[in-house]
Amino acid sequence: MPPNDGPNQDNADLVEMYMGIEQMLDLRQWQVRRSAVCPCGQPSSVHCNDCGGPDLCQKCVVDKHANEPFHAVREWDAALSYYTHVTFYNLGLRIKLGHSGDACPSPRLERREALTVRGLKTLAVEFCACANAASEAHQIKARGWWPMRSNFICALPLLTLPLGPVESDKSDRESSDSDSGSESDEGREGNDGNEGSAGG
Repeated sequence: MPPNDGPNQDNADLVEMYMGIEQMLDLRQWQVRRSAVCPCGQPSSVHCNDCGGPDLCQKCVVDKHANEPFHAVREWDAALSYYTHVTFYNLGLRIKLGHSGDACPSPRLERREALTVRGLKTLAVEFCACANAASEAHQIKARGWWPMRSNFICALPLLTLPLGPVESDKSDRESSDSDSGSESDEGREGNDGNEGSAGG
């Protein structure tokens, strides 16, 4: 075994490994662009790290990932000449529930989040809102998102983290988040007061 100088040497080795990983990740975004034309003939701009293959246009990558919304995708930035992170939510992917993947005649479109090994994924979900529609929980289970053990995806937060309607105005989202935070604080204060009364 190679000599080891104790904890200091271990820390130095960890720092060196981390710096190497960081450099590797930085270099990945500077990869040469794979293709400028989508197989459909339209200009391409989006690459899926999980699927590999050529870059696709926005419509093709969304259509291809109708059942794979948790893949990692990057978008080519022509001005900067490298790939940048992008989400399927921003690309316009809509997850359809309640009709075996087909479009619902009366959908309710909402922003929800799913917890995966890659972190929280924001999704645009079309819940079935027909008169005989199953509950949101059953629609998510029917889609196979809970439980999902094969790739450690847990979509349960879809039940508990509603983010409101789908919209594109960032300022509105920030305002909504701020209001929610205020309500939560008031709720906590009220609970604290009740607990104090009970204790007295």
